[in-house]
Amino acid sequence: MLEMRALGCKECLFVCWSEESSTVFRVRIKQRLIALILNETMDVYYGDNKTAPSRLSVRTKEMKVLCKEVSEQSEFIGEFPSVYGTVTIENSKPSAGPYVVGDEKRADEDTRVDDLLQALLLSLKARKEVYQLSRKKASEIIPILISTLDRTFNAETGHAVPIGYFLRGYSLSTETMRKIADDFMQLCHQNGLHVPVQTFDGQWMNLVTRDCNGNPLTKLQLQKRCLERG
Repeated sequence: MLEMRALGCKECLFVCWSEESSTVFRVRIKQRLIALILNETMDVYYGDNKTAPSRLSVRTKEMKVLCKEVSEQSEFIGEFPSVYGTVTIENSKPSAGPYVVGDEKRADEDTRVDDLLQALLLSLKARKEVYQLSRKKASEIIPILISTLDRTFNAETGHAVPIGYFLRGYSLSTETMRKIADDFMQLCHQNGLHVPVQTFDGQWMNLVTRDCNGNPLTKLQLQKRCLERG
């Protein structure tokens, strides 16, 4: 983080290397954390107190919180096979500069179609793994059913037919549910299905008691609005 400030960059690539794979993250700078580190360093090593501190300072707690925020806000880019360098000092050429220049001879290798297909398959597999790691898992499935007005039911005849479903995450707002219901109503209308009545779970009661802008549609909701603003 201090090196990022010295170089004047706002973000950097943090690489965790092992012999098998290298994991890459994008880390963004946090000026508040840098200021706390510099102030803590100045107080410990250049302050008036010449003895080593016996307890953690107040800044340390905030630094731990900021370090956790940096870790959580870092962006995972991917995990890639590690690459090894080759030593070419034995076949080096004389150079006037400070660096050793190796031979430019390379073995003639033709890229086969099988190698290209294998690389494409591996890239698709890696993309699926990244999606599985980054996606939000669904907590439940919500089906959309259509039925007759009398909703007759017996052991041989079902009372409703599923026309769609969606997976719900950890949170589903009323605004999002309203858009989903409107989309299904439009699709039913486009396919010649007239749906005069909608029923749903009690947690979506605000779909009929409030409009799309959150304004009350019933006297009870109007009273609640007045009490909230009063």
